[in-house]
Amino acid sequence: MKKIWIEYIRSYATLAVVFLHISSSLIDNLTYNDLGMTNYIILDICQLLCRWAVPSFIMITGYLILNNEKKINIRKYIFRIFVIILLFGSFYSFLELFFVNREINLTIIIKSLLNTLQGNTWSHMWYLYTLIGLYIVTPVLRIVTKHISDNDLCVYLYILIIGCTVIDTFNYIFGLNLKNYMELSIYVLYYLTGHYISRRDDLLKGKEMYCMIFGITMMLILDIVSINNSQSNLEWLTGLDNIFTYLFSVGLFLLLKKKFQQKTSSNFIDIISKYSLIIYLIHPFYINILYKVLEITPVSFPIYFGIPFMFLIVLILTLISSMILKKMPFIKKFI
Repeated sequence: MKKIWIEYIRSYATLAVVFLHISSSLIDNLTYNDLGMTNYIILDICQLLCRWAVPSFIMITGYLILNNEKKINIRKYIFRIFVIILLFGSFYSFLELFFVNREINLTIIIKSLLNTLQGNTWSHMWYLYTLIGLYIVTPVLRIVTKHISDNDLCVYLYILIIGCTVIDTFNYIFGLNLKNYMELSIYVLYYLTGHYISRRDDLLKGKEMYCMIFGITMMLILDIVSINNSQSNLEWLTGLDNIFTYLFSVGLFLLLKKKFQQKTSSNFIDIISKYSLIIYLIHPFYINILYKVLEITPVSFPIYFGIPFMFLIVLILTLISSMILKKMPFIKKFI
Protein backbone atom coordinates (compact mmCIF):
# COMPACT_ATOMS: atom_id res chain seq x y z
CA MET A 1 0.00 0.00 0.00
CA LYS A 2 1.34 3.40 -1.00
CA LYS A 3 2.22 5.64 1.94
CA ILE A 4 1.08 9.16 1.09
CA TRP A 5 3.48 10.80 3.54
CA ILE A 6 6.39 9.29 1.62
CA GLU A 7 5.06 10.82 -1.59
CA TYR A 8 4.92 14.21 0.12
CA ILE A 9 8.46 13.99 1.48
CA ARG A 10 9.83 12.69 -1.84
CA SER A 11 8.11 15.53 -3.69
CA TYR A 12 9.30 18.28 -1.35
CA ALA A 13 12.82 16.80 -1.31
CA THR A 14 12.81 16.84 -5.13
CA LEU A 15 11.82 20.50 -5.17
CA ALA A 16 14.46 21.21 -2.51
CA VAL A 17 17.18 19.65 -4.68
CA VAL A 18 16.26 21.92 -7.59
CA PHE A 19 16.23 24.93 -5.26
CA LEU A 20 19.57 23.87 -3.78
CA HIS A 21 21.26 23.69 -7.19
CA ILE A 22 19.79 27.02 -8.26
CA SER A 23 21.86 28.52 -5.43
CA SER A 24 24.87 26.22 -5.12
CA SER A 25 25.66 26.32 -8.86
CA LEU A 26 26.64 29.94 -8.33
CA ILE A 27 28.37 29.89 -4.94
CA ASP A 28 30.36 26.75 -5.80
CA ASN A 29 31.94 28.54 -8.75
CA LEU A 30 32.02 32.19 -7.67
CA THR A 31 33.11 34.07 -4.56
CA TYR A 32 31.29 36.77 -2.62
CA ASN A 33 33.54 39.28 -4.38
CA ASP A 34 31.98 38.18 -7.67
CA LEU A 35 28.40 37.98 -6.45
CA GLY A 36 28.32 40.71 -3.82
CA MET A 37 28.20 39.91 -0.11
CA THR A 38 24.40 40.20 0.24
CA ASN A 39 23.71 37.98 -2.79
CA TYR A 40 26.28 35.44 -1.67
CA ILE A 41 24.88 35.15 1.86
CA ILE A 42 21.29 34.80 0.63
CA LEU A 43 22.27 32.13 -1.92
CA ASP A 44 24.35 30.35 0.70
CA ILE A 45 21.52 30.31 3.23
CA CYS A 46 19.12 28.99 0.57
CA GLN A 47 21.37 26.06 -0.29
CA LEU A 48 21.98 25.23 3.38
CA LEU A 49 18.23 25.13 4.04
CA CYS A 50 17.89 22.48 1.32
CA ARG A 51 20.63 20.13 2.55
CA TRP A 52 18.03 17.78 4.04
CA ALA A 53 16.83 16.66 0.61
CA VAL A 54 19.28 13.91 -0.39
CA PRO A 55 19.41 12.42 3.15
CA SER A 56 15.62 12.18 2.90
CA PHE A 57 15.87 10.27 -0.38
CA ILE A 58 18.26 7.81 1.27
CA MET A 59 16.05 7.45 4.35
CA ILE A 60 13.01 6.77 2.16
CA THR A 61 14.99 4.09 0.34
CA GLY A 62 16.03 2.51 3.64
CA TYR A 63 12.47 2.71 4.93
CA LEU A 64 11.14 0.81 1.92
CA ILE A 65 13.92 -1.59 0.88
CA LEU A 66 15.25 -2.78 4.23
CA ASN A 67 11.76 -3.90 5.19
CA ASN A 68 12.06 -7.71 5.26
CA GLU A 69 8.34 -8.13 4.69
CA LYS A 70 8.88 -6.80 1.17
CA LYS A 71 10.39 -9.15 -1.38
CA ILE A 72 12.85 -7.41 -3.68
CA ASN A 73 15.03 -8.32 -6.65
CA ILE A 74 18.18 -6.42 -5.78
CA ARG A 75 19.87 -7.27 -9.10
CA LYS A 76 16.98 -5.58 -10.90
CA TYR A 77 17.43 -2.45 -8.78
CA ILE A 78 21.17 -2.37 -9.48
CA PHE A 79 20.71 -2.95 -13.22
CA ARG A 80 18.13 -0.15 -13.45
CA ILE A 81 20.37 2.42 -11.79
CA PHE A 82 23.38 1.23 -13.82
CA VAL A 83 21.49 1.82 -17.08
CA ILE A 84 20.34 5.25 -15.89
CA ILE A 85 23.94 6.18 -15.06
CA LEU A 86 25.11 5.03 -18.49
CA LEU A 87 22.35 6.95 -20.29
CA PHE A 88 22.46 10.25 -18.44
CA GLY A 89 26.02 10.19 -17.15
CA SER A 90 27.39 9.51 -20.61
CA PHE A 91 25.23 12.25 -22.08
CA TYR A 92 26.54 14.81 -19.61
CA SER A 93 30.13 13.63 -20.05
CA PHE A 94 29.66 13.86 -23.82
CA LEU A 95 28.42 17.45 -23.49
CA GLU A 96 31.55 18.42 -21.57
CA LEU A 97 33.82 16.81 -24.18
CA PHE A 98 31.87 18.28 -27.07
CA PHE A 99 32.11 21.87 -25.81
CA VAL A 100 35.86 21.42 -25.35
CA ASN A 101 36.60 19.72 -28.69
CA ARG A 102 33.70 21.11 -30.77
CA GLU A 103 33.34 17.86 -32.68
CA ILE A 104 31.49 14.56 -32.57
CA ASN A 105 33.32 11.33 -33.27
CA LEU A 106 33.57 7.74 -32.03
CA THR A 107 36.50 8.57 -29.75
CA ILE A 108 34.49 11.18 -27.85
CA ILE A 109 31.52 8.81 -27.50
CA ILE A 110 33.74 6.02 -26.14
CA LYS A 111 35.51 8.44 -23.80
CA SER A 112 32.14 9.63 -22.51
CA LEU A 113 31.21 6.06 -21.62
CA LEU A 114 34.58 5.44 -19.95
CA ASN A 115 34.35 8.70 -18.00
CA THR A 116 30.92 7.69 -16.74
CA LEU A 117 32.10 4.26 -15.65
CA GLN A 118 34.85 6.01 -13.69
CA GLY A 119 32.40 8.49 -12.12
CA ASN A 120 33.68 11.45 -14.14
CA THR A 121 30.40 13.06 -15.14
CA TRP A 122 28.22 15.87 -13.77
CA SER A 123 28.47 16.17 -10.02
CA HIS A 124 24.81 15.51 -9.17
CA MET A 125 25.14 11.96 -10.53
CA TRP A 126 27.04 10.97 -7.37
CA TYR A 127 23.74 10.02 -5.79
CA LEU A 128 23.15 7.31 -8.40
CA TYR A 129 26.58 5.80 -7.78
CA THR A 130 25.82 5.89 -4.05
CA LEU A 131 22.54 4.06 -4.62
CA ILE A 132 24.34 1.20 -6.36
CA GLY A 133 26.68 0.93 -3.37
CA LEU A 134 23.73 0.83 -0.97
CA TYR A 135 21.95 -1.77 -3.09
CA ILE A 136 25.08 -3.96 -3.08
CA VAL A 137 25.17 -4.07 0.74
CA THR A 138 21.38 -4.37 1.04
CA PRO A 139 21.20 -8.21 1.19
CA VAL A 140 23.58 -8.22 4.17
CA LEU A 141 21.78 -5.34 5.88
CA ARG A 142 18.41 -7.06 5.40
CA ILE A 143 19.74 -10.13 7.20
CA VAL A 144 21.02 -7.95 10.06
CA THR A 145 17.80 -5.93 10.36
CA LYS A 146 15.73 -9.10 10.31
CA HIS A 147 17.41 -10.47 13.43
CA ILE A 148 18.27 -7.33 15.40
CA SER A 149 15.87 -5.93 18.00
CA ASP A 150 14.61 -2.36 17.93
CA ASN A 151 16.64 -1.42 21.00
CA ASP A 152 19.85 -2.98 19.67
CA LEU A 153 19.37 -1.24 16.32
CA CYS A 154 18.87 2.08 18.12
CA VAL A 155 22.11 1.58 20.09
CA TYR A 156 23.95 0.68 16.88
CA LEU A 157 22.63 3.84 15.21
CA TYR A 158 23.88 5.99 18.09
CA ILE A 159 27.32 4.40 17.68
CA LEU A 160 27.22 5.13 13.95
CA ILE A 161 26.14 8.71 14.63
CA ILE A 162 29.20 9.20 16.85
CA GLY A 163 31.53 7.53 14.36
CA CYS A 164 30.14 9.09 11.19
CA THR A 165 29.32 12.61 12.36
CA VAL A 166 30.15 13.61 15.94
CA ILE A 167 33.90 12.95 16.01
CA ASP A 168 34.53 14.77 12.71
CA THR A 169 32.35 17.66 13.88
CA PHE A 170 34.33 18.01 17.10
CA ASN A 171 37.62 17.80 15.20
CA TYR A 172 36.54 20.56 12.85
CA ILE A 173 35.02 22.98 15.34
CA PHE A 174 37.58 22.62 18.13
CA GLY A 175 40.63 21.93 15.98
CA LEU A 176 41.08 18.51 17.55
CA ASN A 177 42.69 15.43 16.05
CA LEU A 178 40.62 12.67 17.63
CA LYS A 179 41.23 9.30 16.02
CA ASN A 180 38.08 7.75 14.62
CA TYR A 181 37.94 3.97 14.54
CA MET A 182 34.14 3.77 14.28
CA GLU A 183 33.68 5.49 10.95
CA LEU A 184 31.43 3.79 8.42
CA SER A 185 29.76 5.18 5.32
CA ILE A 186 27.55 8.15 6.19
CA TYR A 187 25.11 6.87 3.59
CA VAL A 188 24.69 3.59 5.47
CA LEU A 189 23.83 5.64 8.55
CA TYR A 190 21.02 7.47 6.74
CA TYR A 191 19.95 4.19 5.09
CA LEU A 192 19.63 2.41 8.45
CA THR A 193 18.00 5.49 9.99
CA GLY A 194 15.26 5.20 7.38
CA HIS A 195 14.77 1.57 8.30
CA TYR A 196 14.63 2.33 12.02
CA ILE A 197 11.95 4.95 11.36
CA SER A 198 9.91 2.22 9.64
CA ARG A 199 9.87 0.47 13.02
CA ARG A 200 9.71 3.33 15.51
CA ASP A 201 9.62 7.13 15.56
CA ASP A 202 11.59 7.61 18.79
CA LEU A 203 15.16 7.94 17.47
CA LEU A 204 15.25 11.60 18.53
CA LYS A 205 13.16 10.91 21.66
CA GLY A 206 10.32 13.19 20.59
CA LYS A 207 12.66 16.18 20.21
CA GLU A 208 12.41 16.40 16.43
CA MET A 209 11.63 20.11 16.38
CA TYR A 210 14.47 20.99 18.75
CA CYS A 211 16.94 18.81 16.84
CA MET A 212 15.94 20.33 13.52
CA ILE A 213 16.20 23.91 14.81
CA PHE A 214 19.49 23.22 16.60
CA GLY A 215 20.95 21.54 13.50
CA ILE A 216 20.10 24.27 11.00
CA THR A 217 20.95 27.06 13.47
CA MET A 218 24.45 25.66 14.01
CA MET A 219 24.90 25.20 10.26
CA LEU A 220 23.96 28.84 9.64
CA ILE A 221 26.18 30.14 12.47
CA LEU A 222 29.22 28.18 11.26
CA ASP A 223 28.50 29.28 7.70
CA ILE A 224 28.38 32.97 8.60
CA VAL A 225 31.55 32.61 10.67
CA SER A 226 33.33 30.95 7.75
CA ILE A 227 32.28 33.72 5.38
CA ASN A 228 33.40 36.36 7.89
CA ASN A 229 36.78 34.60 8.05
CA SER A 230 36.99 34.57 4.25
CA GLN A 231 36.56 30.79 4.04
CA SER A 232 34.11 30.92 1.17
CA ASN A 233 34.25 27.19 0.40
CA LEU A 234 33.19 25.20 3.44
CA GLU A 235 32.79 21.72 1.96
CA TRP A 236 32.64 20.07 5.36
CA LEU A 237 29.53 22.01 6.38
CA THR A 238 27.67 21.40 3.13
CA GLY A 239 28.43 17.67 3.24
CA LEU A 240 26.24 15.06 4.89
CA ASP A 241 28.81 13.85 7.41
CA ASN A 242 28.42 16.37 10.20
CA ILE A 243 26.10 16.04 13.18
CA PHE A 244 24.23 19.25 12.42
CA THR A 245 23.18 18.12 8.95
CA TYR A 246 22.11 14.79 10.41
CA LEU A 247 19.99 16.35 13.15
CA PHE A 248 18.46 18.85 10.73
CA SER A 249 17.66 16.18 8.13
CA VAL A 250 16.29 13.50 10.46
CA GLY A 251 14.39 16.00 12.58
CA LEU A 252 12.70 17.52 9.55
CA PHE A 253 12.01 14.09 8.05
CA LEU A 254 10.19 12.97 11.22
CA LEU A 255 8.25 16.23 11.46
CA LEU A 256 7.12 15.93 7.84
CA LYS A 257 6.18 12.29 8.42
CA LYS A 258 3.93 13.32 11.31
CA LYS A 259 2.48 16.26 9.41
CA PHE A 260 1.55 14.27 6.30
CA GLN A 261 0.64 10.95 7.96
CA GLN A 262 -3.09 11.61 7.70
CA LYS A 263 -2.98 13.67 4.51
CA THR A 264 -4.62 12.70 1.27
CA SER A 265 -2.65 13.11 -1.92
CA SER A 266 -2.98 15.99 -4.40
CA ASN A 267 -2.43 16.29 -8.13
CA PHE A 268 0.68 18.42 -7.66
CA ILE A 269 2.28 15.93 -5.23
CA ASP A 270 1.37 13.03 -7.52
CA ILE A 271 3.06 14.71 -10.48
CA ILE A 272 6.25 15.70 -8.66
CA SER A 273 6.56 12.30 -6.99
CA LYS A 274 5.95 10.44 -10.27
CA TYR A 275 8.68 12.38 -12.07
CA SER A 276 11.00 12.88 -9.09
CA LEU A 277 13.86 10.76 -10.43
CA ILE A 278 13.76 12.36 -13.88
CA ILE A 279 13.57 15.83 -12.34
CA TYR A 280 16.65 15.01 -10.30
CA LEU A 281 18.49 13.71 -13.37
CA ILE A 282 17.83 16.54 -15.83
CA HIS A 283 17.32 19.77 -13.88
CA PRO A 284 21.09 20.62 -13.92
CA PHE A 285 20.95 20.57 -17.73
CA TYR A 286 18.61 23.56 -17.75
CA ILE A 287 20.52 25.32 -14.98
CA ASN A 288 23.67 25.06 -17.10
CA ILE A 289 21.88 26.27 -20.22
CA LEU A 290 20.47 29.27 -18.39
CA TYR A 291 23.63 30.13 -16.44
CA LYS A 292 26.39 29.35 -18.96
CA VAL A 293 24.78 29.72 -22.39
CA LEU A 294 22.12 32.38 -21.88
CA GLU A 295 23.99 33.94 -18.92
CA ILE A 296 20.79 34.34 -16.93
CA THR A 297 21.19 33.68 -13.21
CA PRO A 298 19.38 34.69 -10.00
CA VAL A 299 21.73 37.67 -9.65
CA SER A 300 20.60 38.93 -13.07
CA PHE A 301 17.58 40.23 -11.14
CA PRO A 302 17.02 41.53 -7.63
CA ILE A 303 18.00 38.46 -5.62
CA TYR A 304 14.67 38.06 -3.79
CA PHE A 305 12.94 37.81 -7.17
CA GLY A 306 15.74 36.06 -9.05
CA ILE A 307 15.93 32.91 -6.94
CA PRO A 308 12.21 31.94 -7.03
CA PHE A 309 11.97 33.06 -10.69
CA MET A 310 14.86 30.84 -11.79
CA PHE A 311 13.48 28.00 -9.67
CA LEU A 312 10.12 28.17 -11.44
CA ILE A 313 11.69 28.39 -14.90
CA VAL A 314 13.93 25.38 -14.28
CA LEU A 315 11.10 23.39 -12.69
CA ILE A 316 8.69 24.05 -15.56
CA LEU A 317 11.27 23.17 -18.23
CA THR A 318 12.27 20.05 -16.31
CA LEU A 319 8.69 18.90 -15.83
CA ILE A 320 7.89 19.28 -19.52
CA SER A 321 11.02 17.33 -20.45
CA SER A 322 10.23 14.67 -17.84
CA MET A 323 6.79 14.07 -19.32
CA ILE A 324 8.33 13.69 -22.78
CA LEU A 325 11.06 11.32 -21.59
CA LYS A 326 8.50 9.24 -19.70
CA LYS A 327 6.80 8.48 -23.04
CA MET A 328 9.95 7.38 -24.88
CA PRO A 329 9.82 3.57 -25.40
CA PHE A 330 13.26 2.54 -24.11
CA ILE A 331 13.90 5.22 -21.51
CA LYS A 332 10.50 4.90 -19.81
CA LYS A 333 11.39 1.34 -18.73
CA PHE A 334 14.06 2.68 -16.42
CA ILE A 335 12.81 6.06 -15.23
